[in-house]
Amino acid sequence: FDEWWEANKGWYEEREITKEEFEEYPSKNGFNKGDVMVVFGTPFEKLKKGEVIIFQGGIDTPIIHRVTFFNGTKAQTKGDNNSRSDPTHGEENITEERYFGRAVLRIPYAGWLKIIMVEAFNSFKRGF
Repeated sequence: FDEWWEANKGWYEEREITKEEFEEYPSKNGFNKGDVMVVFGTPFEKLKKGEVIIFQGGIDTPIIHRVTFFNGTKAQTKGDNNSRSDPTHGEENITEERYFGRAVLRIPYAGWLKIIMVEAFNSFKRGF
């Protein structure tokens, strides 16, 4: 975490998010491709800065990123390893209508079987 913080702290510190505060966030070490996230339908108005949420962004598939701002009616998120919030993906004005839930549990590697199967199927399909 310390190494990651040193590489990424600028964006967070500009928004008055300290290292100590970030260390208290759920999933402070993030998550990886293949992890399965268990989602809970926490009411939108009860969200807190630092929580990881799933929402419909500006792409076809839902996005899972960390809340960096919340005022009770709208949220802003940023992927932990992204350099900024991405307005083209709708991360700067998330409303209740686009919110699906909050990630409450990470199960490492549990999604790899699905990923392998989908990638194999897509490779097979491209061969025809």
